[in-house]
Amino acid sequence: MKNLINLLLFSVTLIGLSEVHHWWLLNDGILVHSIFQGSRIEIDPKLLFAERRSKIAINPSDASCWVTNSFQGQVTKYNVDNKKPLILKGFAAPTSLALSNDKIWAIDSALNRIVTASLDGKIIKTIPIQSAKSMVVLDGDQWVLTWRGLQNLTDDGLSPAILTKVTHVTAANQHIWCLDQNGLIYTFRSQVDLNRAKFSIPDAVDIVSTDDGGAWLLRHEMVIRLTDQLIPVGEITGVKNPKRLIRQPTDHSVWLIDTESDRAVRLPRLNDPSDVKLIAAIGWNQVRNTKQVKTIIATDLKWNLFSRNNKREKPSIAQSTEDSKVKIRTETNPPTVKTRLLLSKPIASKMKDLKPIAVPISPNETFDHVPVFPNGGLVSVELYNSLSQKRIQNTDQMLGRRFIWNFEGETYTLLVGLSLDVYNTYSNRDRLKWIEMVVEGSGIGQPIAEKLNQVAQENNWSRERLANFVISFVQSLPYTADDVATGYDEFKMYAFETLVAGGGDCEDTVILAASLLRSLSYDLILLNPKGHLALGVSGQFSGAHYEYNDLQYFYSETTGKGWEIGNIPEAYRSIPVKLYQVPLLTP
Repeated sequence: MKNLINLLLFSVTLIGLSEVHHWWLLNDGILVHSIFQGSRIEIDPKLLFAERRSKIAINPSDASCWVTNSFQGQVTKYNVDNKKPLILKGFAAPTSLALSNDKIWAIDSALNRIVTASLDGKIIKTIPIQSAKSMVVLDGDQWVLTWRGLQNLTDDGLSPAILTKVTHVTAANQHIWCLDQNGLIYTFRSQVDLNRAKFSIPDAVDIVSTDDGGAWLLRHEMVIRLTDQLIPVGEITGVKNPKRLIRQPTDHSVWLIDTESDRAVRLPRLNDPSDVKLIAAIGWNQVRNTKQVKTIIATDLKWNLFSRNNKREKPSIAQSTEDSKVKIRTETNPPTVKTRLLLSKPIASKMKDLKPIAVPISPNETFDHVPVFPNGGLVSVELYNSLSQKRIQNTDQMLGRRFIWNFEGETYTLLVGLSLDVYNTYSNRDRLKWIEMVVEGSGIGQPIAEKLNQVAQENNWSRERLANFVISFVQSLPYTADDVATGYDEFKMYAFETLVAGGGDCEDTVILAASLLRSLSYDLILLNPKGHLALGVSGQFSGAHYEYNDLQYFYSETTGKGWEIGNIPEAYRSIPVKLYQVPLLTP
């Protein structure tokens, strides 16, 4: 089911035509254009190559698709009529897009800026913005999600955050909806009309706005429909393994990406009856080969409407006693990044009450095999203690990748050349166990780790400081998940693949970080709370740690920026964890 895991669906109806155009971004970075006609979806045989973590935006007026490419440093516009693509260059690492009626907005995360351009590709303005994650544009207002929270972008720059701890922001029909990390739900039309739901849903994983001012809210086993007054009016039950929700900006349809059943399901409109048939597009696992998907009725899903006469209980939600009308509070003195990290830092303690389950190395496993490829497939590596404009160009034999990140106020640039043959080999290899993939990743981890270690030696850093330097690099990869609560999918990547993809989920980034730190002879364990993966690093750190074989292993988060070793997210402070021993590197 790997192709559907990060499936993005945008279904665009061209006015006056009987066909419906869709854009699909599959998990492996393939961008697919399809045409829906009657009961059949025709796949355009010309498959386009994006990136696994690319972001796309659709212009409903012409059904064109804008796509980020972080490693090429560009944003590309594809058309449904096969015209030559329009390419916007000059970016360092574009990672998010937003469209207005006449402009495209791109967040260039590596250079901490937002670039605006006309729809014909002319750069209009570059705006310095620190740590922007995503943005929405609605009725001339621009809202940017940064580490401080949701901020309004004006001609004078960013206004103070009106909401903090926001994880999702979505907009449609003059309404903006937000979901925060505590499951609180907000909606507003303007800064003076901010409303909060009288309940919270801590297990909510996604939210998307609708054309009537309401929203769909995704939970692990259901999807809930909310009105513009924050009232639950119905739910879709029977969902097995939902990934996310997608809103189509032209016909305003909303789709549920259901990985368990290999499908995308169109959700009902607010006034649809309870017996409405839910249309599903299936067959995405084989689309690269078959060039075809089918439409069926999702008979296992049920649209349940709530009504005053319905005695059935509404979905279980955590009730809030506070008033739903929220007074807007802005930060008059926004904290610095360092202060924010200190606020997130847990009490220094052993996680002794969680009774971790240890998974030691099997006595029959020696891990003494030589990695398959010399240097793990790394052709070249360069590290600069500055923002370097240099790039390694792609060739028929090599993929060039450029990574930029900050550590303790300094900017670093890492350039790597990766063998295309090795990448193709990894793409077709079976997935191994986590520990085996860490050992395999040490092949490419060692030459990169040596470059990182040179910086530490030149600056006389401690081993603990070097470890945090390595972790900061992994956290900064442009397509690494921002949310520390992000789980892992069933397609884990080798360290080599994560470098090519420019990031991944918790599983992928832990494998990469462990491959680097293992190459520097750190003693490690993998930490596996349910649905998540993190790293345990032994050393003279402080903060949250686990004990195993009389050693202390400090919690290390590889998703989300700014988490130092010893800092543990709130979600994982009080749940059981499995410990997987990582074999030490044999000299």
